Amino acid sequence: MKKILLLTILSLVVASIGYCETKPLQLSIKSDKKAYRVGETIKLSMFIKNSSDKDVWTPRSFISYTDNYRSIRSGLKIIVKDREGNSLEFLGGYFKSSEGGLTLKPGETLKAFEINLLDWFNINKADTYSIHILSKTEYSGFTNAISNTIQIDVKEKKDISKEEAIKLGNDYMQRRYGKNFTSEYITKPSHIGETEDKWVIAYDEKEPKTRPSGVALRVNKETGEVQEVPLY
Repeated sequence: MKKILLLTILSLVVASIGYCETKPLQLSIKSDKKAYRVGETIKLSMFIKNSSDKDVWTPRSFISYTDNYRSIRSGLKIIVKDREGNSLEFLGGYFKSSEGGLTLKPGETLKAFEINLLDWFNINKADTYSIHILSKTEYSGFTNAISNTIQIDVKEKKDISKEEAIKLGNDYMQRRYGKNFTSEYITKPSHIGETEDKWVIAYDEKEPKTRPSGVALRVNKETGEVQEVPLY
């Protein structure tokens, strides 16, 4: 009777240890920022870490772009939900690959991919979104793995007015050079490529107001960030 009881206890302990065993490969994700404007690129990166004390094999490729068609490795699933908990439709496809992988050393981390989330989901309205990745089948290289969940805020687009751009330009020059400048709104310099940002030219109030002496400033039409740009 004692032997049976002892065996039963040992079986329960072994089963418990097996159930709680840490998976050798861990998934994690992160975005490049926490807040975005509607239509702004949302960079999402996935990382794989070998949390074991042994070498572990992992697939080499997780994302595929072919003839403008995007797909993710079969078995991986990106989940994006809005504030109400509604899942957004995934716009990509899935692929299986038999190509060789690589070996992760103990403690080593691999950046599996970086994508623009807008290529894969219609995130076209202001809201708060939660994101995580699941791995359910052997085709992904992992079984029943789940990443951390991150949250991003997407805000309405903001288009800075000409007056705001001029004020931002004056404030920037005052901070940068410690003296007063006068800014005027201008059209995009001819040598600059396609852009919807605002442009101003700043003149030192104590110097003659001539175009070559001015400083061209590029004002991001959504964030208000100011950048000096050569006039020619």
